[in-house]
Amino acid sequence: MIKTNTEHWPGRIVLMLAHVAGMIDLVALPVWVGTALIGQYHFSPPLAGAMVTAYLSAAVAGSLTFAPRFHRLTAQRMAPMGYAIAAGAFILLTTTANPAVMIALHVLAGFSAGTALSFTHGTIGRSARPHRLFAIVTVGLGVSSLAFLGIAQGLVPVRGRGLCAGTIIGSGTISTASFRDTGSCCIAERRAIEMIDFGAPRTAFLSFGERVRMEARIAGSAHPLFGAIGQTVVGGART
Repeated sequence: MIKTNTEHWPGRIVLMLAHVAGMIDLVALPVWVGTALIGQYHFSPPLAGAMVTAYLSAAVAGSLTFAPRFHRLTAQRMAPMGYAIAAGAFILLTTTANPAVMIALHVLAGFSAGTALSFTHGTIGRSARPHRLFAIVTVGLGVSSLAFLGIAQGLVPVRGRGLCAGTIIGSGTISTASFRDTGSCCIAERRAIEMIDFGAPRTAFLSFGERVRMEARIAGSAHPLFGAIGQTVVGGART
């Protein structure tokens, strides 16, 4: 087992970090597939899905390979080594856009991460109170997931594209009880209201070439809080 006392918080935190490192891939799937592989690399959805499937399948294979050997190998070495190899594979993924090479690196990362996670879970399972410890590390995964999605959704577009000042990366709408009268700041919300009221949406989505202009003002003030934001809807380049 990993040489740490699972009944004290230092040991629990170590296992929590290892658990998060091995399970965060499930949380990352929307960013991984949609934002990165499709949005940044412009891969087709089937190809992007194949890469992630290769990773997940390799993770299962790693667990099936090493879980029966848990007692014959040292978890304190296998878990860090597995995560280190997976991290190295992901770093190499940033240096290539070759689909075949990327699939191979996904397989390597998945097999290594699955191996490390298997030793992590094996250590948790052999603790004095495994159910409580699993609950603790799962709470850590939940908190880490919120932080990851909050950071990654904005970080990936910023790091992967040359964005100019005023570019809107993401937004959320706020509705009031009088939304039907005051209007909506989201077309999807307006269409949903129309489907409820009329059975079908009446407001069309924006089309290429249309321009959106937004200003934020305090009620009664003639001056906006900041400069106007103007956006033109354009089609993304495909390679």
